[in-house]
Amino acid sequence: RSLPPTAPPSDELFREDHLAYLTEIDKAPFRVPNLDRRPVDLGRLLREVLLRGGVQEVMAVRKFKEISLEIGIPRTCTSAAFTLREAYEKLLYAYEQKLVFGRAPSEAPPLVNSRPPATQAQTAPA
Repeated sequence: RSLPPTAPPSDELFREDHLAYLTEIDKAPFRVPNLDRRPVDLGRLLREVLLRGGVQEVMAVRKFKEISLEIGIPRTCTSAAFTLREAYEKLLYAYEQKLVFGRAPSEAPPLVNSRPPATQAQTAPA
């Protein structure tokens, strides 16, 4: 059962459809990470990312910290942005691509890195 691309999934429909899709692409079973001693709400995370234009946009403008606060993770959880990004990449990116663009995992564009690669400072010879 697929969700229409314009409709945000309800929690129950999301869980069923997401699990079925991950099973279909051989990514189930999976472990949902915990933040603040509770599992990340993947449906809410998906909705918040889609409201901000999708994961490519969220990563480009570094909004995972903002999303963590929106879904109720306290500021004291310093790994929230990183954990949400990792969870999204592993558990939701392929689903987002299917839901929004109708793409198979092999057709999904690579994720952009929000930080440019570190370069070593070169010293000029004296």
